[in-house]
Amino acid sequence: MKPNIDPKAALLVLIMGAGAALRLTDITQPFSDAFSWRQSDTAGIADQFLRGHWNIFLPKIGWNGPGDNFVGYEFQSVTFLASLLYRVLGQADWVARGLSVAFGLWGIFAFHRLVRLTRGETEALVAATLLALHPAVAFVDRSFLPDPAMTAMTVTALWWLVVFADTGRRLALAAAVAAGTLAALTKITALIVGLAVIYVLVVEARRSRFELTVRPALWGLALLALGVGTYYGWAVHVSRAYPPFHVAAHDNWIWNHPPATILERGFWFGVIAHHAFWLIPTFLTPFMALGLTVGRRSAEAAWPFIFHFWLLGGFLLIVFGAKELGENPWNVQILQPPLMALAGAGVVWSGRVAGRFIAGRRWALRLPPMAIPVTSLLACACVAALLWHQRRVAWAYHPYAGQSILLGAALAEVSQPDDLVATIAEAVGDPTPLLYSRRRGWVFPPPGSAVPWASQSIPSSAGIAAFDDLRRRGLCLFGMVAEQRAKLALSSPELLAHIEAHTHPVASNRNYTIVQIPEGNCGRRTIGSATGP
Repeated sequence: MKPNIDPKAALLVLIMGAGAALRLTDITQPFSDAFSWRQSDTAGIADQFLRGHWNIFLPKIGWNGPGDNFVGYEFQSVTFLASLLYRVLGQADWVARGLSVAFGLWGIFAFHRLVRLTRGETEALVAATLLALHPAVAFVDRSFLPDPAMTAMTVTALWWLVVFADTGRRLALAAAVAAGTLAALTKITALIVGLAVIYVLVVEARRSRFELTVRPALWGLALLALGVGTYYGWAVHVSRAYPPFHVAAHDNWIWNHPPATILERGFWFGVIAHHAFWLIPTFLTPFMALGLTVGRRSAEAAWPFIFHFWLLGGFLLIVFGAKELGENPWNVQILQPPLMALAGAGVVWSGRVAGRFIAGRRWALRLPPMAIPVTSLLACACVAALLWHQRRVAWAYHPYAGQSILLGAALAEVSQPDDLVATIAEAVGDPTPLLYSRRRGWVFPPPGSAVPWASQSIPSSAGIAAFDDLRRRGLCLFGMVAEQRAKLALSSPELLAHIEAHTHPVASNRNYTIVQIPEGNCGRRTIGSATGP
């Protein structure tokens, strides 16, 4: 007897398999790609957990010298899980990336289930295909960031909320509240789906199901708000009580800037548009527009506006956090599911309309025989175009922080575990070399100095003051990538001369320079030369 295989389930497995293959591209790459800085910062916290600092409510960083350096970050669910995996599989970058990939694949599955409940099976398969094979989504899903987990848990929470609204099962509500709380704790931008949640509850109230579904859901939302609000209040307290006195995204919101600055920067729309060029495939835009307008008319659409309200929440994120979206493009990940859902609706609607014309039944209400083949053809064309779109994303895989990786490895080779080090990466403030050195130390210039990292240049006077301060605090080894050394030679020659006058050379090649500070915490110990490239 032949096994009874559901073709739709088999297709979903195929879709997820293709998505996995795309996300596993260069999975062993160090954190040297376009998102190097944020990934290294994330990995540094996981490294501190692995070293024995297990207090998940006090995220500890290693780029502000010795001592306890706690930061006001989001809840460290991803980094804590990664540190546990490190203990089993070893501390390797592919382990951290693999965790993000796992969340990304779960997100595809949950997204299919959500779209199937709200829009119908056909749209669910098309939308899941678009999300799985979207090159920019795949790139973020292989990055060691909180966004893949946050997005996956957000989709899961909305899926289980709809299950609860349809069935009244309290277990589904509990799962939705738990997933939503974890999503918002992992990254607060998950809260933009709040408008979609309100839409579901308003529809339920209009169905006269207030006592059955709306009231329990409101209690669940109250618990979510209490948990999320309490944690982020604590995170702000941590940022004010402990060095380096740093809270995530502290300067990236509209209320942090006077109106003149906002107008001068053009509301950061230029940067957002630049990122949109590779984050959102242009050829899908017409289908998104169709899904936003006429695609909701599908007879299968039980909750036709749920993704519209999700995008409306995204619009509010753009209004209040344009700088955050412009400077950290991975934040767009939370908007990709509703965009792909609407694009999928547009593809299916186009296929049905085209099928009617081909079948000669222009205004027929019944689904024409040609609708499915035409829809399948459109979906295949979108898949081909998505794979072609991979060219626009290929630049993001480039090892921009490649010299930082080599510098960090060289510092690990020439130093002892207790040596204090400082580094300058390709980007000022990037902790990537420190992460790979596995040593305590500072990014240079250190936090709290007179040099803002965003300037990407180091004035000689401020740089000299910062360097001398680190010498007094026991700095042993100072490393800079060749790219930054060349910049210092042109823009801050006095700073470079000052560093060279108060240090002894350890290693210098086409990728990095390492010098020793004689009066540092390593004393006058002879340090061997690095053997790396």
